[in-house]
Amino acid sequence: MNAAANIPENALPWILWGRAITPTPSNTATPAADMTASQSYTPGDIERELETHYARVYRFVAGMTWGSGLDAEDLTQDVFLKAYRNASGFQRDSALSTWLYRIARNTVTDALRKRTVRRAFSAFWPMDQDQQQVDMPHPDSEDADMDAREMQTMVREAIAALPEPYRSIVLWREIEELPYREISEITGESEGTLKSRLFYAKKKLRDALIAKGIDYETQ
Repeated sequence: MNAAANIPENALPWILWGRAITPTPSNTATPAADMTASQSYTPGDIERELETHYARVYRFVAGMTWGSGLDAEDLTQDVFLKAYRNASGFQRDSALSTWLYRIARNTVTDALRKRTVRRAFSAFWPMDQDQQQVDMPHPDSEDADMDAREMQTMVREAIAALPEPYRSIVLWREIEELPYREISEITGESEGTLKSRLFYAKKKLRDALIAKGIDYETQ
């Protein structure tokens, strides 16, 4: 980029996902549309709710695995397959979306751990030649400005470079805009702990973006 860019904190979802261009059912759904703890969950419920929650879960999985070589779409399908198989054992103390995020985080963590083991062996055995790097969706525009695309890539790289658990708190809170209450239910941690973690995560993200010539305004 030719000059240092300035982006406000609340612009991250727009830069990464183009929400104004491509709204999803999960962005427009109201809390009442989500299944509540008082209802019984069956494999049929999971199947009917997949379309509502798929985009949100996919964005989280893609954000957690970007640049790792893992297939975000395959992992997201694994998440819903696990949810479908374990629907009858669901602990009905939270919303279905919270349960799905919990499964997604565990699925991604396991996949990244296995990926690390495979890389450790790659010094002795070559990696598959047909592995492709996972890429996040971007606004589908033929004449998209190159500076905007470059900024998008740099923001993605900065978020992907954050160590856990900073990366997930940024994705949940800053990108998906989940309330602290729901993140607390997903992680089992207090809201105070999560707020403190987000503070340090945003500082790390801001430092990384400033190093790339992007002034990320935090509050």
